[in-house]
Amino acid sequence: MRQAQELVTAAPLRFVGVFQNQDIDFIVKIAQQLQLYAVQLHGDETPAFITALRAQLPQSIRIWKAISVDVNHKSAVNFDDVSEVDRFVFDSKSGAHQGGTGATFDWSLIPQDPKHKIILAGGINPSNIENALAQHCAGVDLNSGVESAPGVKDAKKVRSVFAKIL
Repeated sequence: MRQAQELVTAAPLRFVGVFQNQDIDFIVKIAQQLQLYAVQLHGDETPAFITALRAQLPQSIRIWKAISVDVNHKSAVNFDDVSEVDRFVFDSKSGAHQGGTGATFDWSLIPQDPKHKIILAGGINPSNIENALAQHCAGVDLNSGVESAPGVKDAKKVRSVFAKIL
């Protein structure tokens, strides 16, 4: 926690905390302590849980919900469009791995409504960033697609992606 606090106070950026199957009190405590921009729920959180979280979380802190889409999925993606969710992060799932796989799912499966609430994630890299942007989602999430090894960002890949974004 000390390291996270040092990080968020060192840079004037918007930070998102990722939580998986944590209780509401814990999420609220961490979000307030770190003054997070958003909490990203990456577990089995139900619509009722999200509604209860929204009631306890300061309104200034957004709620993002990850939706795992299997890389082999071939039909429309079904999910609960909970009004308390500000953004949905559509991320790749491969086997038991949810996110961080470096793989992409079939982006044609992204629902048109509510595309304005969707952040596209999963294997976005310098070779597919233009196609990712062409999906007209609210944003893109860069992670494993710009790494040289798990957890290690590759400066050349990051520069390449941002050159195409800008």
